[in-house]
Amino acid sequence: MLKKTQEEMMSEMYVVIMGVPGTEQKGLCGDVKDIKADVRRINGDVQANTAWRKAFCFIIPVIAGLLGFLTGYIFM
Repeated sequence: MLKKTQEEMMSEMYVVIMGVPGTEQKGLCGDVKDIKADVRRINGDVQANTAWRKAFCFIIPVIAGLLGFLTGYIFM
C-alpha cells in the first residue's frame, strides 16, 4: 500500500463526507439529508393514520351504541 500524504487523505475524507461536486455522489451528508426527509415523510403518514384511527375508534362505537339504543327502544 502506498503511503499517502496528509493532503491526499484529507481530500479522500472530503469526498466521503461531502460527495463529489457536480455528480450524484452526495456523500454522507447527502445521505443523512435524504434519510431525514424520509423520516419526516413517514412520520407525517403515521400521524395522519393515527388521527383517522382515533376518529374511527370514536365514531364506530358511538354509532353502534346509538343503533343499539334505538333498536332496544323500538322493540321494547
